[in-house]
Amino acid sequence: MNAFRQLVERYQVKIYRLAYDLSGNHLDAQDVSQDVFLKAYKSLHNFRGDSKFGTWLYRITVNTCYDHRSKKSLTMFKPTHLTDDDENSIPVEPRSTSVTPEQSAEASLIQKDIERALEQLTPREKIVFTLRHYHDLPLKEIADMLEISLGSVKTLLFRAIRRLQSELSIYREELGIE
Repeated sequence: MNAFRQLVERYQVKIYRLAYDLSGNHLDAQDVSQDVFLKAYKSLHNFRGDSKFGTWLYRITVNTCYDHRSKKSLTMFKPTHLTDDDENSIPVEPRSTSVTPEQSAEASLIQKDIERALEQLTPREKIVFTLRHYHDLPLKEIADMLEISLGSVKTLLFRAIRRLQSELSIYREELGIE
């Protein structure tokens, strides 16, 4: 029991962040996180050690989010930024030293455009993109977690990036990038 408590303490913030990125809702992320650790505890005897323990927990998290989504019709994949030292796992906006109201308004519009672009991805593209770019997981680990081939992960990631580039192309034009 003590060893499992240590695992929970080690992974609770990471699991919460993934659940929040997938659900876009603080309360749902808390519910999912609790369910993940309950499921992990009950299924600990099934952990074969073929992958890292964290990968196994991430997979349980993804599956639990899908279960919650089908039960509650959650709005999936609204990534946000959390500070590394946020022990309570409450979403916060990134801090800035001296932000003008114009800069704040522009940043808010950009964030909404990014969220809108992410909504254009398929669920599989979103999860691969989120795990890779918001959680910095290696492609091989994503493939293992989702039980798909490495090639499929690369294809999904490529498609997601292409779609996001297309959806956010207005910013490329504004920056003069071709």
